Amino acid sequence: MKIPLRENKSLKLKNYQLNLLMRILDVFLHGAECRNRNKFVKRLLAQAQTADQERINILKGLAVKDEKGEPIIKDGNFDLGENRAEFEKQYRELMNEEFIVDNLESTKEELATIKKLVLESKIDLNYADGEIYGQICEGLGED
Repeated sequence: MKIPLRENKSLKLKNYQLNLLMRILDVFLHGAECRNRNKFVKRLLAQAQTADQERINILKGLAVKDEKGEPIIKDGNFDLGENRAEFEKQYRELMNEEFIVDNLESTKEELATIKKLVLESKIDLNYADGEIYGQICEGLGED
């Protein structure tokens, strides 16, 4: 059963929603559903990698530097010193940035598959993930 997005509605996701959506979509499929899901997940993975690289850039930029100007790492983490609050602010902004998948002729089947998989998901969610799941459903046009 195809469950279309609202007419001409783009799918708008926030960076913080990507990992949960990828978990929801990690199911066994075959045929066209599998191909559509895989194409979509490749986009999600690319966006997640971009966001993670930006997180690292923020960390490097705010980290305390050594005499050579290199970020200091303590116990495997960047030493942010007095900049922890600024990092948290910038990271929150990064995680709230939108990732948009336009509902075009070339993505229509893909988005219909994703919507079906999300709405029919059997994955167990805690409260926080349930809230994010609700947001994803709203983005798919299920208010």
